[in-house]
Amino acid sequence: MASVVMLIIAGCQNDTVVFVKRPTKLLEQPYPYGYPSTNPQRNIIIATLKAGDAGYLLNCIYGKDYRACKVRMTDGAIGYLIDEGDFEILKRK
Repeated sequence: MASVVMLIIAGCQNDTVVFVKRPTKLLEQPYPYGYPSTNPQRNIIIATLKAGDAGYLLNCIYGKDYRACKVRMTDGAIGYLIDEGDFEILKRK
């Protein structure tokens, strides 16, 4: 796995890579799926990512009780990952 990450970093124009550790959703909007629980807002699942998927961090924003990171995956899909410990942010040195 480390060699895959190194290849992605070497070919990346951005200095920050996101590495998925366990299955998670890539979302259209910058808030959790089904949020808020009292009146859930529409949010489309763009893709279900699996462990080992990687992308480039574009930015992170903070909601009331969550952090959403906008990423561009290696297949070109752009969306938001909600930080629940499902991914790791790696910075190039």
